Amino acid sequence: MWLIKNNFKNKPKVKFIKDRLSIVELPNTVIIGVYMRFNDQKFETVVEQSHDLNEMVEIVKNAGDKRVMIVGDYNMDLHRNNKFDNLLVKFIEENDLTALDLLYTQPIKYTFQSGNGESWIDHIVGNVSMAEDIINVNVLSKSSNTSDHLALEVEFYSNENRLSQINNKKESIESKVGQKLDWGKKSTSNEYEKHLNSLLEPLDPSTLLSAKETNVVAATNEFINELQSRLRKAVEMTKISCERNKSKHVKKKSWWDSELGYIKEQVCHAYVNYRNSDFLSQDLKNNYKSLRTYFRYKQRDKKRKNLKGYQRKLEILRRQNKSKFWKDMKRNRKKPVEVNIKTDELKNSFEELFNKKLVKNSQNEKLIEEMRCVRCSRA
Repeated sequence: MWLIKNNFKNKPKVKFIKDRLSIVELPNTVIIGVYMRFNDQKFETVVEQSHDLNEMVEIVKNAGDKRVMIVGDYNMDLHRNNKFDNLLVKFIEENDLTALDLLYTQPIKYTFQSGNGESWIDHIVGNVSMAEDIINVNVLSKSSNTSDHLALEVEFYSNENRLSQINNKKESIESKVGQKLDWGKKSTSNEYEKHLNSLLEPLDPSTLLSAKETNVVAATNEFINELQSRLRKAVEMTKISCERNKSKHVKKKSWWDSELGYIKEQVCHAYVNYRNSDFLSQDLKNNYKSLRTYFRYKQRDKKRKNLKGYQRKLEILRRQNKSKFWKDMKRNRKKPVEVNIKTDELKNSFEELFNKKLVKNSQNEKLIEEMRCVRCSRA
């Protein structure tokens, strides 16, 4: 089943060839959806699987110069070495195709999990034209997914206004990471070294030695792609760090200090952990809320103390230099002022003030009247 938005200029054409094979035709793009047979160790299954792959070969050939992408459940793992899974390896190699999901670093190394272990049996395969237009491919793990397979997400440039889309993508990336790095600065090289070490530390080259002979090429390509991805990510992280270091020289609020900065980082980290749980973990939620409350308390406390210090400075300035004092006062009057007093508390304060005064006056009047009476009786 295909779920397609209805906002395409040219309505896509959907064809169901059989229960395991379907096609969606877009302008200059052909998307093939597959649900292949699983390996039940029977000879007939291998024959039927080969027949389905041959049908896919004919579809790819008939597509001509169009971009072709084959997505779905192949029930074959490119990392395994057996007769059944090697059918997919042969299909990709002989038809000049690429497993696009293996070109990008994935935090999750499987798409299916069972009692027998984990396997990567769902793939996105494409021809050369499709591979050139791919932006990203991700294996998604979300609690909202009720399937026993993990979802695959692919992002690629549409055929319309492709050049403008690529330029917009480059501009957005450049705006995020800023200008080119100045590698002559020691601070830049130190930042790059720090980020690169943190990214390369979990990378284990020993996986190449443990790879089986037939899978050495695939394992090597995956390792090289992983290494290139981490090198690029280290550069991007360095650019972001350098941009942040530049912003540190910008004048900030007088009440802000390193303590508040550290607490703010803790709050952000707690929120990211809570968000990564799809906002379902109650413990992470409570931790985030408590940190946020503590941060706001410290923020208000710093502002209050800073205000008292500012008032002392104004008093000293009034005594030493009255002309500068009034200039500062005029400048401050132009700033918008926020009143954070609760109206109920203000109302109660006024009522208490006037009531106390009235009671005190009535008591004084009674005392004066008593004194008058005493004087009259003596007379």
